Amino acid sequence: MAKLKPVPPTATPRGQKRRREKPQRPALDDDLPDSSAGIIAAKAARREKPSNEIPQVLHQNDDDDSDDCNVSSEDEAHDMISNKSDAFDEMESSCSFQRHVTHVLANDEVNALVNQKSKFKWEMPAEEIPKSKWVGTGEKIKPSAVTCNMFAVGASDDPFVDVKGKLKDHWQKILSDDLNYRSRFFSLCNSYRDIMHCNKKPFYLKGSKVDSSTMDAYLMHALSHVHRTRDVVIKNDAKLRNDANTDVMEDDSYRDQGFTRPKVLFLLPLKSIARRIVKRLIQLSPLAQKDNSMGQFKKEFGESDDELEEPNSSKPTDFNLLFAGDVEDHFLFGIKFTKKSVKLYSNFYASDIIVASPLALKLKIDGGEVTKKKGRPKENDSDFLSSIEIVVVDYADVISMQNWSHLHAVLEQLNHLPSKEHVTNVMRIRPWYLDEQARYYRQTIILSSYLTPEMNALFNGLCLNYEGKVKLASEFTGVLPKIQLEIRQVYERFDASSIGELDDARFEYFCTKLVLELKLRVVLDKLIKVLPNSIARSCALPVDKDMTDSMIYEGMEHSGRGGHRVSALTGRVYPKIQESDEGGVLLFASSYFEYIRLSSFLKSQDASFCRIGEATSQQDISRARLWFFEGQKKILLYSERSHFFHRYKIRGGHHLVVYSLPGRKDFYPELVNMLGESGNPRCNVLFSRLDLLKLERIVGTSSARRLISSDKDMFVFC
Repeated sequence: MAKLKPVPPTATPRGQKRRREKPQRPALDDDLPDSSAGIIAAKAARREKPSNEIPQVLHQNDDDDSDDCNVSSEDEAHDMISNKSDAFDEMESSCSFQRHVTHVLANDEVNALVNQKSKFKWEMPAEEIPKSKWVGTGEKIKPSAVTCNMFAVGASDDPFVDVKGKLKDHWQKILSDDLNYRSRFFSLCNSYRDIMHCNKKPFYLKGSKVDSSTMDAYLMHALSHVHRTRDVVIKNDAKLRNDANTDVMEDDSYRDQGFTRPKVLFLLPLKSIARRIVKRLIQLSPLAQKDNSMGQFKKEFGESDDELEEPNSSKPTDFNLLFAGDVEDHFLFGIKFTKKSVKLYSNFYASDIIVASPLALKLKIDGGEVTKKKGRPKENDSDFLSSIEIVVVDYADVISMQNWSHLHAVLEQLNHLPSKEHVTNVMRIRPWYLDEQARYYRQTIILSSYLTPEMNALFNGLCLNYEGKVKLASEFTGVLPKIQLEIRQVYERFDASSIGELDDARFEYFCTKLVLELKLRVVLDKLIKVLPNSIARSCALPVDKDMTDSMIYEGMEHSGRGGHRVSALTGRVYPKIQESDEGGVLLFASSYFEYIRLSSFLKSQDASFCRIGEATSQQDISRARLWFFEGQKKILLYSERSHFFHRYKIRGGHHLVVYSLPGRKDFYPELVNMLGESGNPRCNVLFSRLDLLKLERIVGTSSARRLISSDKDMFVFC
């Protein structure tokens, strides 16, 4: 990293233009001092009486660009100051950006954030999102602020009133449809609260219009934030050049920077998605000149969506749309906005926006990348994440199918004190950076097509914005009508007292109870077919139709004569797990850890099984599908990630056992419909009260609540 010598500001006579020279790259120094000394000195200086000495300023210079946000000509500075009226300055200070970054946190506010004492106590309707509402913490957002027109003239609650004129004028020219939804979500973003929208209909699920509007809204918010930050720095630079006697330490209004320049971070799962977002970001930018780095970008990320050929595939439409482009999940680059142009692939420390996949950023933080010249790992570097103020995690549902721990690790690394000195003026760093409170000012926006417990945990544990939180609460109708077969789906509930015990409780239920009872039911079904009706009815499992929903039946597993008979026969006839007599058992596991655990268990029992996971080779996949179809293997263990990335149609199945419900609701009817070639299809599903998020998306919110709250533990859908 380069180390710059302090350069004192010099006064230039009025009327005389300062000569703008191309900044020179400073000499490299491998032994940079630790940043702790500079930060401690800055903290101490804030407590002491300011002196009359003008602080020395370190500018962030670029090799190929002299119109950086920290470098401006005197004419530009003079015009900026002279054209600003007091009324305009007052309006600027009242905008949401200034209110957010100039707020001073009290000790009790910090303690409340650390202790997670805030609760979701207010709600408002979420228009255009069926059966949904926004719930939030902190001060309630005015409903009018999210329902007005984007460019309404004279509107008292115009959500774009804070947007700089150049941006607003440009957006008014290029945005012509669906303005209301854009303005509503933009107003939420512009409140600077943490947002979790986990019912977004993505482009690959026939939600292209809604998906694009949501993307436009957060991109516009990011652009507005970057331009606001840049304008404040330029304005203060101009003031300092016009008044050499100004003491920065005496006036907090000059504290306008962070430790490093990057302010916005986009975390995305695939290159094809990153291409769509960057392309739209450039379209929404009013800057006329686009840097020639677009050629490199197109080479690495592919052409536009319009130039992609329609895939000729028998797989579902959503699969074809999502994986039509570049599915590489390793990318990381910076975007810099100058006075005239947008530049891609800028140095991280000279960038305004970072676009990355969680995997690439995690490797960058850990030093897992390898240098091309020396062939050795790079030094770990995360200082450029120290001053991130807006994080957007889009398509979090796709990220959850990759490696969620990477995303969690990246967010944990944000807003830490830098380990080295970087080219900035410590006297102009905002106080809440020096006080290590930056994470309380960071806004995190999480977007997904569905909600998972991991997303909830991340939102509750790592999103601590002092402005508060807003999340979408939705109700679902379920996907059972998409099942094309006449099949009894038996839902069995097991007990788990906590999240920590959930995996073990599910595994124990499967090993000691479900496997045995499944075998017994096969025998009972065969007996029922050959015995007289009167005897057959006494052998069948009891089911009582006592719910209003005509599709739901509840069966009492441990109460009633039939239930005791099942338990007794299970304990005597099947004391240990053996191979299934019938075969054709498709065993589905939603998580990778469950998949590995079940594989080890089946292997320990010498079961006749094969498996298909996301890491299984294509040769082994073909062999497993053939063995299962021909009946050479009785059980096929199948993971949700494998289905997500390949969407196989498994043949030869007669009995579907859902060890854990899929996170993607549409996967459930796809799995059940795979039994269409069976003459006697059956389905068993395990769930607990802690699986409510998955359960309600599949059976519907109202039915899920009844399954969770009922005293009985067996339910049948048919």
